[in-house]
Order: sequence, then structure tokens, then C-alpha cells
Amino acid sequence: SHPSYGFQIGHGATSLTENWDGPVSGNSQNHFMLGHILEWFYTGLGGIELDFSRSEVLVIEPHFETALDHVTCAWRSPAGRIESSWVRRGADIVWTLEIPCGLKALIRFPKTWSAKADGRVLISGTHLESGRWTVNLSQA
Repeated sequence: SHPSYGFQIGHGATSLTENWDGPVSGNSQNHFMLGHILEWFYTGLGGIELDFSRSEVLVIEPHFETALDHVTCAWRSPAGRIESSWVRRGADIVWTLEIPCGLKALIRFPKTWSAKADGRVLISGTHLESGRWTVNLSQA
């Protein structure tokens, strides 16, 4: 529906357009004005946030959107590759994290969920050391 990114795509846009009515307006067909959706993919769905006011710098708190079955979000930072990916398995979620060497990550998830990684129980607000983690989330 209009106005939306979907409307632009549905009318043939292959890049973000200058106006919400996209290719039907006759204006610029390549305009970064609406480019903030990329930030939402990384910080909303993937939950990757850098917070230089904290010692761990990296905070990961994805939004597990019910309309999606999976999200893969990775970023090559100066410290190394950061990943927050998740896939829905029935009512549960398998969340994969990659934290670069030398960083810790503060992870957050809904408090109504239980979480385990490598056989240990995690709570929302846990700090994870660098490495690759698989977190199994279940609704409590």
C-alpha cells in the first residue's frame, strides 16, 4: 500500500526513489533520502548496536518479528565480523551470534523467554565473550 517501500518495489523501483510514490511520480529514481531502512535491518531485526559509553561496546538485542521466519545480519566492523542471525523453529528460535576477538557483547532478549547456549542457562543482560555462539530460545 502507499506510502511504503513495498509500493516502490511493486511499481518497478530497483533503488530507493525520491518520493514515496516511487516510479509513478517521474522524480529521481535513485535517492538516499529514505535509506534509513538499512539501519532498522541491522539495529532492529538483527539488534546490533555499538555503544561506546559501555565497556563491552557491543549490545545485541534483536526484535524477533513474528511475521519473519529468519534474519541474517552481519557486519564487518574494524574489530572483526559481527553477526546476529536467527531462525524460527516452531515456537522456538535458534539465534547465532559472532562476536569479534577482544570484544564482549551484552545480549538482550524478551524476559519471558528462556535461553541456553553450550549447555548453560542465559538470562537477558548476559555478557558473552568473543567467539561464535548458538543460543536456543524458548518461550517460558
